[in-house]
Amino acid sequence: QDKANITGLIEAADNPEIIVKVIDVPDAPMVPEVQSEAIDKIAQALSEIDLANSEYYQRRAEERTQAILAKGHE
Repeated sequence: QDKANITGLIEAADNPEIIVKVIDVPDAPMVPEVQSEAIDKIAQALSEIDLANSEYYQRRAEERTQAILAKGHE
């Protein structure tokens, strides 16, 4: 049931070339450390799908993680 909305969106896209990668992240998405973990996993997944832009995804993930962790320690 928790994936029903996502499945509907994917089907509605009606794109046979769409790539779906399920990423397991812990609950508590407002916790900075959990956000950081999710960002790392998303960047890794994007890097695997789009190797040519891997460096960009990793750099942006690092920038975003630093910003989140800095804000979380205020």
